[in-house]
Amino acid sequence: MTDRDLARLCLLANEEPTISVGGVDCHIEGNVIAFAPTNEWADLWQTLDAWPLKAPMLGVRVHRGRWYALASFWLRARPMLEAERDPILTGFSLGGGDAIGIGTLLTKIDRPPKAIVTFGAPPIGGIGMRKILRGVEVRSYMGTRDHAHRPPFPWPLLYRPVRKRIVVPDCRHDIGDYIERVPEC
Repeated sequence: MTDRDLARLCLLANEEPTISVGGVDCHIEGNVIAFAPTNEWADLWQTLDAWPLKAPMLGVRVHRGRWYALASFWLRARPMLEAERDPILTGFSLGGGDAIGIGTLLTKIDRPPKAIVTFGAPPIGGIGMRKILRGVEVRSYMGTRDHAHRPPFPWPLLYRPVRKRIVVPDCRHDIGDYIERVPEC
């Protein structure tokens, strides 16, 4: 499956979620778990609750609003997530942040995903999250005209991307743009 195919699955996550818990929606197809972007007012409020919190299950600093949503999702979906063999996690926008968060949880319990591929995802953790994901393949695409991956000051000091981002020229914060411009690799 190519990264462009993964971007297409992110579109399905929004339209046809397989699981929807606590503000986190995802679509499962084969071993791919695609997380949906922000699509409700509750998601927006969780996004604005950006104060750092030391996540009890991870022991590292994370975005408080997203952590509460991810923790609720994790408690309900953990058995299904653990049953997946070599899952590939993907997501667009906030869904990309969710993919990174769930990937970090899976890695922490020694069930790391095969890969995490995100499109226009904002960072939801710091250096600690980067260290946990050290052995996991992570590809984070960002468009040159995409605003979502640039948190406002002072958050860039706390929330850092887990890997160097792959720049997609002339790409806006639109999954259709990523589908057209991301390479077929």
